[in-house]
Amino acid sequence: MLERAWEDTPPAAGRAGRLMVADRTRVLHDALLPAPPAQPRARYGALPYVLPALATGHPPPHVVLVVDSTGVDYRVVTPEGVREDTVEGADHPVHKVPGGGWNHLSMQRRVEETVRRTMREAAEAAVSVARGAGARLVAVAGEVRSRAALCAELPDSLHAVELDAGSRAAGADADRLEAEVARALAEVDAADHLADLDHFRAQTGARAVDGLPDVVAALAAGNAELLLVPHDPSGTAWVRPGSPGTIALEPAQDTVECPLDECLPAAALAVGARVRVVGPEIDLRDRVGVLRRYA
Repeated sequence: MLERAWEDTPPAAGRAGRLMVADRTRVLHDALLPAPPAQPRARYGALPYVLPALATGHPPPHVVLVVDSTGVDYRVVTPEGVREDTVEGADHPVHKVPGGGWNHLSMQRRVEETVRRTMREAAEAAVSVARGAGARLVAVAGEVRSRAALCAELPDSLHAVELDAGSRAAGADADRLEAEVARALAEVDAADHLADLDHFRAQTGARAVDGLPDVVAALAAGNAELLLVPHDPSGTAWVRPGSPGTIALEPAQDTVECPLDECLPAAALAVGARVRVVGPEIDLRDRVGVLRRYA
């Protein structure tokens, strides 16, 4: 089943990894990862091994705008999927022309006003889709003067960044644009990572706990907002298959022993907690911690 799904899917462009999860009857999850693993790995267990996907993260909701003086193409990316559309402005006049005199000045003003009107319309559409998607990033690419004009129309409440890539012209370098978008998203994730750790530290002695016993107790009680876990936690816990929220450090009826790198993330996701993969940048007992919903 996994082999058939692997063969039926075209290979990814460039370097990439792939995470596939299946039960006895079907493939449950099939996703590309930004980079391949150091070596191929196959796991079989009571719970899916999803830590590699959590370690690389998922792009937050974001909007990519590619703009020129005549309009903007936009792409909205959310966990539900990708939506694309175009906002076209007036066709004429959009290009300044050489010359002089009052007629020339009148034409230049008409060109500038047409472009401003197009950028206002594009900005209105961008604000609407960005807020509707809960976008963490609005990436503006394309023609230099047009993207600067569009950014000037966007409210400060949106996290808008200009990308030195992208074009609406045929044959534009799409790979370069995607690399720039990935870089901007990585910067957002890095900032979020630091913010999560700072918030955890600020809650030490209140909602933040570390050490495996306290972490497992919080997960079992459903009292978890954020799990901090290394990419290679060692040890095991016990869960009921199909109910990862039943995690415990001691066996009980109908439970099975499960590696921590499977059951900790699964338990967190089961109770609606976010998972942040951490390293030596934060000191945690047993290398794990939980920010609880309440103390």
